[in-house]
Amino acid sequence: MVKKEWRKDFKIIPGVADRAQPFEIITSDRKKTLVIMVHGFTGSPYIMKHLAEFLAESGFDVKAILLAGHGRNPKALGKTNHKDWYQSADDAVTADVDKYENVFLLGHSFGANMSIHAAIKHPKIKGLISLGISISIIDEVWIRLLLPLARIFKRQYKKRWVKKEAAERLHATGRYTHIPIRNIVQFYSFIDNYTKKEIHKLKCPILVMHSREDEVSHPRGSEFLFKNLTVDDKELFVLDKNNHGLLHKTRRDFVFNKIVDFIKKHS
Repeated sequence: MVKKEWRKDFKIIPGVADRAQPFEIITSDRKKTLVIMVHGFTGSPYIMKHLAEFLAESGFDVKAILLAGHGRNPKALGKTNHKDWYQSADDAVTADVDKYENVFLLGHSFGANMSIHAAIKHPKIKGLISLGISISIIDEVWIRLLLPLARIFKRQYKKRWVKKEAAERLHATGRYTHIPIRNIVQFYSFIDNYTKKEIHKLKCPILVMHSREDEVSHPRGSEFLFKNLTVDDKELFVLDKNNHGLLHKTRRDFVFNKIVDFIKKHS
């Protein structure tokens, strides 16, 4: 693929890790198609890097946002709640939904939950891409059962799936290995009170993708999403040989091209 001329800019936010800064890629001045990318809970825009560049090569403008309290440290996250996280997504949509001919939302993990809520609120959204949505979490029964006790005796939860050698890399990209307990409560509150209750309200076309080997968010979450959608224009793909990353593993070529096809089809 011959690289097209485009401009990549970072919005430098003090206190945020260098590799966790939000960024945008502008491919032209036409304001035709914009993809707003929303990262997951305790994640950062960095995970969207390769997909963002692939979308830009396909001629789409891209904005990868940073949710409130993210990209810094668990203490900063602990000062925010799900209303703050959603507001970050809503601000991004509000800023550009009337400037572009086509605006799409792409959410990874909990970012997909935020994106569904935003698409319901903003009917001008042309389509939504959900990657590994957070509806059914691995070991969720135990987590929910122990949360009341954890709120009393613990301040943070260590991600059990993060290997020691990966922790340094996560910190460098503004992602967390430890999560404040109060934020886990907020995380589940959004899933229960917004995502699960609002799915039937979504009216725009949607592409749903999940990994069968996801070690964080169980694929039955995407199956639940797909089953409860009332919109006719919907697609579901559950992939083998992948994990929660989904954007940088063995099936990346398939994932990226499916996303581009979906955007072109609905632009």
